[in-house]
Amino acid sequence: MSNDTSGKGAEVDRQPDDDAVTTAAAEPATRPSQSHLDGEPPARPSATQLPPSAENYPDDGPVAGTLRKIDHVAGTAEQIVLFGLLVLSVLVGAIQALASKAFDHIFPWSFDVVRAATFAMAMIGAAYASHHASHFAMDIVSRSINPRARLVLQLLLGLFTIFAAYLLLKSGLHLRAQVATEGGEHTIPMDLVAAMIPAGAGLVIFHTLLRVLIGADYLRRGKLPPEKAPSAH
Repeated sequence: MSNDTSGKGAEVDRQPDDDAVTTAAAEPATRPSQSHLDGEPPARPSATQLPPSAENYPDDGPVAGTLRKIDHVAGTAEQIVLFGLLVLSVLVGAIQALASKAFDHIFPWSFDVVRAATFAMAMIGAAYASHHASHFAMDIVSRSINPRARLVLQLLLGLFTIFAAYLLLKSGLHLRAQVATEGGEHTIPMDLVAAMIPAGAGLVIFHTLLRVLIGADYLRRGKLPPEKAPSAH
């Protein structure tokens, strides 16, 4: 008797709740968020990093346009050299690591190659940063002044950068002269490695000087050049 009662109770418990079913059917499915559908907004390049053209720089005059093209070609060449040096250093480092682990063998030239490539990447990378005007960021100060005063400030910072790079170039030439007198056998001469300091400083001066001349041309014509995108920090 007790078994029959419990079975009926179980059947009653298994009966669906009509109210719950009706409520669940009446509720619409949760819509995905708009951010999930659209994703993140596409990143926009900085105005100063666009390829030189009349569409990207409509206010460029003949002087500014020519200087910007020269700067763009030099920056593209530096980017290619940086990529080649990176591939070279990674390949040589991987070959040396495999040789030392698998065969317990050391290639003496590998250390010179990796050291020279790393040093060259550091100096050419500094020049490439100058190509994108990425050395100085004074967003807090520049936001509080008008665009024309901001352009003058950029020109002054450019001149200061040229002066600092000139001092680095002089010290690099002095260091290269000292290293050239030292002995030692190296696959890549140490004076050639040290020569990357004045070479990199010279490229920094080159890019910064072009930026200063472009800004001065805009200031002379009473125009405002496109500005670098503000930092997120």
